Amino acid sequence: MKLLLSILVTFACLYFRCGAEMMMVEEEISIQQVIRKYIPTYTGSKVMGSRSGDPFGNATSCGPPQAKIVMTWKPTTVVIGESLSVNIQMIAPADLVNGTGTANIYIAGESTPFAGFSFDGGCETLKKQGITGLTCPIKKNDQIKMHYTVPESATQKLMTGHFVIKVKVQNDKKQEFACVRVDVKVAGSKTVVM
Repeated sequence: MKLLLSILVTFACLYFRCGAEMMMVEEEISIQQVIRKYIPTYTGSKVMGSRSGDPFGNATSCGPPQAKIVMTWKPTTVVIGESLSVNIQMIAPADLVNGTGTANIYIAGESTPFAGFSFDGGCETLKKQGITGLTCPIKKNDQIKMHYTVPESATQKLMTGHFVIKVKVQNDKKQEFACVRVDVKVAGSKTVVM
């Protein structure tokens, strides 16, 4: 289950090393209850993110306004067992050497997250994880263009469904650095017919 959450929040991990344990949020429910209730029968909602026919997925920025965050991934629907290409462009609203963040994961259309965690780290941590396009330390008003490829092996244990992930990041001075809402669908692996 830790692998599932770390993959679903790969977008959060683009900013920081995710090392915290998963925790259930607000009410005591099991992941099995959530899966039985919503997956694969849940058809989704029109909350945000990609539109049918878009060649890539789009995250929605939830702050700060001066960050001008643009986050995309391809393919639009994450397919179990296939790699995923993620790109983030933004203007740094504050300096960032180290910081902290939170990620909450929702079943699309639900208002209560079923899981979440905290993380910490910084620019050098990201570079060690294979994020390209960063110059450390990040200074206020830097134009940032990052790329990360999630390997095929990292998507192997995802569960299928439609999820919304909200990630908030702040620097070590408690200044908001980034906030994104990611609306992502995860599909089962493609099968080859011979």
